[in-house]
Amino acid sequence: MNQTSVVIRNPEDLINLIEGHSSEIDYPGEFKLAEGFKSNERGNLEEDLNRFYYACGCGTGTAFFIVGLIVGIAYICWMVYQNQFSFWMDSSIMIALAITGLCAGKFIGLRYAKSMLNKTVEKILLTWLGGAQ
Repeated sequence: MNQTSVVIRNPEDLINLIEGHSSEIDYPGEFKLAEGFKSNERGNLEEDLNRFYYACGCGTGTAFFIVGLIVGIAYICWMVYQNQFSFWMDSSIMIALAITGLCAGKFIGLRYAKSMLNKTVEKILLTWLGGAQ
């Protein structure tokens, strides 16, 4: 795959990029801040910008899926211990818990990434406009 870089030359480029960001899969390339951007944190800001712009929530979704699955298995074990185990009903509950965990984790991961992207953009804009060094 041809790796392209998108150089963000001024605050307007950054704002246009973020305002045009959608949840659809788009890959303009790796973001780089222009050479004129003066900050000791330039590399970290570029890394955060790329990471949070392209975040999909998969890691958080997977973690919550596993937690839901473990809770579901614990529920089945509890029902077996109580001698009230019904294979179809309890298996359905376990699957529902796992899928609910997956969806909740994906949603939380996407919201977190959006929040962190906004904070990163704000930090870049403050640095660019001379508010921080």
